[in-house]
Amino acid sequence: RLPRMMFDFIEGGTGREMAAQTNRAALDGLKLQSRALVNVEQLETVTAFLGTDYGLPFGIAPMGMCNLISPNADLALSRQARTRNIPHCVSTAASTTLEDTFVESGGNAWFQLYAGSDADVTFEMVDRAQAAGYQHLVFTVDTPRHSRRARDLSNGFAVPLKIGPKQFIDFALHLQWSISRCI
Repeated sequence: RLPRMMFDFIEGGTGREMAAQTNRAALDGLKLQSRALVNVEQLETVTAFLGTDYGLPFGIAPMGMCNLISPNADLALSRQARTRNIPHCVSTAASTTLEDTFVESGGNAWFQLYAGSDADVTFEMVDRAQAAGYQHLVFTVDTPRHSRRARDLSNGFAVPLKIGPKQFIDFALHLQWSISRCI
C-alpha cells in the first residue's frame, strides 16, 4: 500500500541494519509465560508516574513524520492517548503541530525535544510546547549527525522531499496513498 520509499523509511535501519536485526532477535527470544487459574477480578492497570495516574503502565513513544504513512496519524495517536489515559510523547519531527496534538490528546502529551544546532529554534520549540500546555519535556540525545540510511539514500528520501522521476513513478504506482496526501 505504501510507496517503496515510505515502506523502507519505516522498516529500514541505519548502516547495514545490524542494530535492527539484533533488536529483532532479542525480541524474538522473549517468551511470555501465561498463568492459569489466577484471580483477575481486581485487575488494575492504573500506574502512577511523575505525579499522574495513567490508565496503563506504558505510553506512545515519539515517532516522526507519522502522517507520511497515514493521514492524521499523529492525531489518531493523540486520540488514543486521551481515550486510554496514557502519555503520547510527541516528536520534534511530528507531522502535526504541537498545539493540535496536545489538544487532541486531552492533555496527555509530552514533548520530545531534539535540540538542533540553532539554539533560537530549539528554545522557540520549548516555548511553544509550554504555551500549548505540555508539562513534560523529554530531552533526547542521539547522534551528532544524521545517520546513514542506505535504503533512504537509494530511494531518494530526504527532508525536504524532492520528487524526481523515480519518486514520481513510485507515487503513481501507489495512487491511493498519493491521493490521500492531497485531500
